[in-house]
Amino acid sequence: MNDNPSTPSKYVKFEHSIFSPVTVPVSPVSRSPQVGNLTGNVRQVRDNAADLHNLVNKWNKCLVEGASLVDKAIQLKLSTSSKDKKNVYPPGLSDVCDSLDLLCCEMSNSVMLMKRCIEELYGIDKLEILRGTSDTPMFSTWPSEIFGEVVHEICEAYCKELELKIFVKDNIAHLSEESDLIFYRTSWALEPYINSNVRLALAAILKETGHI
Repeated sequence: MNDNPSTPSKYVKFEHSIFSPVTVPVSPVSRSPQVGNLTGNVRQVRDNAADLHNLVNKWNKCLVEGASLVDKAIQLKLSTSSKDKKNVYPPGLSDVCDSLDLLCCEMSNSVMLMKRCIEELYGIDKLEILRGTSDTPMFSTWPSEIFGEVVHEICEAYCKELELKIFVKDNIAHLSEESDLIFYRTSWALEPYINSNVRLALAAILKETGHI
């Protein structure tokens, strides 16, 4: 019997079938001296990942601008309601809501372009299947089907978040209670549907395609 647990015992028998290394096919990225030289489906996937990243950045810009507009709307509502409870639509509120509507249109366009990325990635996967290379990692570890699935998951979250943003935009002008207004502001700012899993999925696809 081995008295020292840190020293392997001569009686221990390892199963090589369990601990043998996994062979991963060589990806196009590792074969290419420069990522910019990628062509074909691999280049298309990498470009789609970059497009997704840019769309998320545009969304986040609109998110920040929208939060400022929501705050302005709340200030207008509260300052007026404290003086004149009958005037629920103070001067200037319409302009703020129009600006918020334009931002929601921009966010809607970002989501529409995310859906286009999904279609392109699904199409690339079909081509890889026809070529018989769908099981080969396109970059490091992901086969072609994973990219469409991941972007679909990300896009679904942003679709739900877009519905929430539009709901806030459509209804905030008609609220009068301070607690309701604060709830709407929190709903806009915190983005409940863009959770840590969604952010991790975005980081993962950027890492897989060599952007980070």
